Amino acid sequence: MEALCLLALTLGGIDSCQLAFVGNSRRFQIGQGGVPLRTVPAVEGVKSARDFYNYYDSSSHTGFEVANRSFVFLYRDLNQPDQLSMFWIHGFKGTAQGTGAVNGRISGIPNGTQIAQADDNSDEFDWTSTLDWSEARPTHGSPPASPYIAGRWWFVANTDGGAIDNLPMDTAWTLKVEAQFLEGINEWMYFFADGSSQELNSSLPLEITSFPPDPSVQNDTQPYPPPMTSATFCALAADARGDVLSYTFDWGDGSAPTTVNLLEGNLACADHLFCESGCGGKEPRNVTITAMSSVCNSTVSEIVATELANPPTPLPTPLPTPVPTPVPTPVPAVVTPAPGIVPTVPTLAPGSTSAPTLVPGSTNAPTLAPGSTNAPTLVPRSTDAPTLAPGSTSAPTLAPGSTNAPTLVPGSTNAPTLAPGSTDAPTLAPGSTNVPTLAPGSIQVHRLLHLDECADSCTWIYECTDSCT
Repeated sequence: MEALCLLALTLGGIDSCQLAFVGNSRRFQIGQGGVPLRTVPAVEGVKSARDFYNYYDSSSHTGFEVANRSFVFLYRDLNQPDQLSMFWIHGFKGTAQGTGAVNGRISGIPNGTQIAQADDNSDEFDWTSTLDWSEARPTHGSPPASPYIAGRWWFVANTDGGAIDNLPMDTAWTLKVEAQFLEGINEWMYFFADGSSQELNSSLPLEITSFPPDPSVQNDTQPYPPPMTSATFCALAADARGDVLSYTFDWGDGSAPTTVNLLEGNLACADHLFCESGCGGKEPRNVTITAMSSVCNSTVSEIVATELANPPTPLPTPLPTPVPTPVPTPVPAVVTPAPGIVPTVPTLAPGSTSAPTLVPGSTNAPTLAPGSTNAPTLVPRSTDAPTLAPGSTSAPTLAPGSTNAPTLVPGSTNAPTLAPGSTDAPTLAPGSTNVPTLAPGSIQVHRLLHLDECADSCTWIYECTDSCT
């Protein structure tokens, strides 16, 4: 984002060699299609708009003209600081400019605006009552019946255009400038006070906006530009002697000052990219412009931007503290024991999900880690059953052809069902609460560690032998 600030320096009225500050800074905004492009200053001078247009020999002579270019700019007469004008000029006086043809219209014109210069005459640039392109031509009326301005220009080897003045300062308004470039113009530009230009889209209207004064800005002092932004500052001095004046722009950020030497009456501008916060300078940082006349040995300085004018940085809005989502407590499973076994309700470990299924030909079953809530199903020809780790809540079902049953470790709450052809039953460790059901064809009994005799030694209790039905 680029900021532009203006400072006027002029004759104090007491001594022709004494420079003094007058006027105040003005900034305007240009945009297209409702999208802001940048803020801009007005070109400043000590002539009226009509005199600055300098119309003679069927052409303008501002010094800004370029062949095959149409350009727009704001102009401010410092002899009347509240007098603001808008110029719109096409082409160039000379053989470099061929035949040109442009239609134009201006709307949003504030009350009191006047036509300062029609180039070539009012048949080409004047008030009109309609914005219809087919009818938008000067009708020589006046507001409010004719609230718009129309241009119908045709030119060869010279310029055409016009200027309006008496635009109110410190008032909210937006001029809308529209163009049809029919011949001889290949670029449309907005011209800045420092001599640079902003290229415009010829298919979109140009909007020039004026704002009311900022109540936070006093005595021409603007807020200091933010870090890593460019700003253009301009100044104009006059001493009525035609001296060459030296302007020094001190940026206040530790970088070298910029010096511009110009003949009295010419606008001096300098652009600067401000460095990162804290990179240099003395706080509070200021932009200071000094104008000096060596002939008169007169110097005047003024702070035109300061950090003291910057608005306070708003405090960030605190983010709400996230509320953790509660983890549901697992519900214990109730197991039905085999006859003669004392039932015990197991405790399920939180976060348990489900265990894997072993595919045919697997030769070893998994070890279930703590928190698992379901054991795998062993399919045919699995050769080893899993070891259930602490917290497991269900044992596997052994399918036909399984050759070894699992060992249940402490905390297991359900034993497996052995399918036909199983060749070994599981060993239940202390804390197991249910024994397996042996399916037909099982050839070895299961073993249960007696709960009362598992301190230093254990006693086996055989529930059945050889086969179970």
